[in-house]
Amino acid sequence: MKCPNCEREVRSKKQCAFCGHQFDESEPVKTESIDSYIEESEVIPKTKRKNNVLRILWSVIKLVLTIFIIFLLIAFGPKYATKLWEQYGFGNKQSSQVETTESVAEETTVETTEETTVAPTAMLNASVDTSAYPLTKIVMELANDSTTVDRNQLELGVVSNDTEKPIENYSLLQEGNKFTISFNNPAIESVAANEREQTLYLRSEELLIDEKIPVTLPEVMVDKERFDFLNEVIGSQENISAAITKVGEKTPFVHADKSAENSYLFSWFILNRVMEAVDKGELKLDDSVTILNALKAKDETTGVALMEENETLTVEEMIKAVIQQDVTAMNHLIQETGGPNAFNVWLSENQYFATKVTNLLNTDENGHVSGVVTNTQDVLSLLNLFAENKLVSETADAQLKEWILQTPVTEKYPADIEGVTRRYEIASTDTDNNVQSYSAIVETEEGNYIIVASVDKVSETTVKEISSVINRIVQFLRTGNKEITDSEPTPAPESEETTVAVQENQEAPAAPAAEPVQSRYGADNDGDGFADSIWDEAGGYYRPVRWTQGADGLYYYEFTE
Repeated sequence: MKCPNCEREVRSKKQCAFCGHQFDESEPVKTESIDSYIEESEVIPKTKRKNNVLRILWSVIKLVLTIFIIFLLIAFGPKYATKLWEQYGFGNKQSSQVETTESVAEETTVETTEETTVAPTAMLNASVDTSAYPLTKIVMELANDSTTVDRNQLELGVVSNDTEKPIENYSLLQEGNKFTISFNNPAIESVAANEREQTLYLRSEELLIDEKIPVTLPEVMVDKERFDFLNEVIGSQENISAAITKVGEKTPFVHADKSAENSYLFSWFILNRVMEAVDKGELKLDDSVTILNALKAKDETTGVALMEENETLTVEEMIKAVIQQDVTAMNHLIQETGGPNAFNVWLSENQYFATKVTNLLNTDENGHVSGVVTNTQDVLSLLNLFAENKLVSETADAQLKEWILQTPVTEKYPADIEGVTRRYEIASTDTDNNVQSYSAIVETEEGNYIIVASVDKVSETTVKEISSVINRIVQFLRTGNKEITDSEPTPAPESEETTVAVQENQEAPAAPAAEPVQSRYGADNDGDGFADSIWDEAGGYYRPVRWTQGADGLYYYEFTE
């Protein structure tokens, strides 16, 4: 309603709130209907509120993105900022403004730059451990915790007689900003056996490392006469690598050691890995191994390769096949122990630095096998443990030694060496025209020795030359004789005829007990060049055998009774 005095809209029916006029009942008060008021009033539309859930979700996403960007800047910002800084030259040059006066009226500002050298400060410290020489370890600490060390970035080697010798076979382990490099020191080789002062170098352009570390090698006691003789005998042969030691000695004789494709020597590592898995319960000897065509060695025409796909053999049968140099069996056992990558990790963990699987093992028509590499020093390290029953365990080592006695016969080992009571050997086929190798634990009456030799350039006379070298080495190790002597067997002295009185009902004196037989091979009575019998450890006697030649050129025997 409206005030009759000021014509303003008021709510009270007694007094105007604007002019204070009091209403009499006789005064007319103007009123409007509520409907007309509503019609004339301006309607303000209601504002729709946004969805609170979506708004909260978007806020969370923005917060997460912000945190992630900050993390990336902290983690990788310094690294890439440094690279960009160095790439565009900002970190290598310093600028200065030099003001020169060419004339009284003209001043010219000349900008000059001076080259500065960035000092390699990525390395904080380094130490060398030679307590297990020839195993050598370099432990280094980097300044940057986030730096990742890659083998491809490193150059490692030794300086000997002012000549740098790169080291390619080593293991690399990184933990945070510390990393350890382990390798067999090449100073152990015969050509440098007398050197004690050595310099190790480690370089990396990417990591700004250029370190030269002087090292004093531990004093080792070596038989100089033995080293000189072995160096003379081995050194007279071309393209031969060798590692020889007496079991238990710490300093082996090593000559011209280098890595080469050699599955025959590599089979030692397969046997070691499988027997270790059996000893730990990861495999069982009676577990079935399924034959797969994808794991069959190319051009192999004997043994496991002839079996149909999905046929099975036990782990023990596969081990015995490997001992007979079955390459397809090697592929299957590598796969059973985790595959090539896992096998290489195991090799590195056990400090077999030069040994690795490079591809699926294959063989050619001449018996040469490709796909793995090793060297004589790695094999010697394994055989040293095996000879002392420390390879896996006493039980596992004894079982493996029994199987190793069944390896194929090779002409590389002379048949007429005296004084050898037993040997555990693995050798290449005599028909391999690429690599010839021999490895064995040779047990003699005077002591046990390990001989590993490999020739990577084979000629028609290589097998005979290896046989001659082994003959000279074993004879020297046993007797100290440097020349081979063809001595005639000394006839037994004629015994004088004696009469022994034997009383009635008295037993005749017992014959003296025979000396225990220790030679593996019996006599060759038929003159065909092969032993007619093999010593049976279980039965304690010589068992007759029959020899047959396989398609691979090797001779195999089987007991005839």
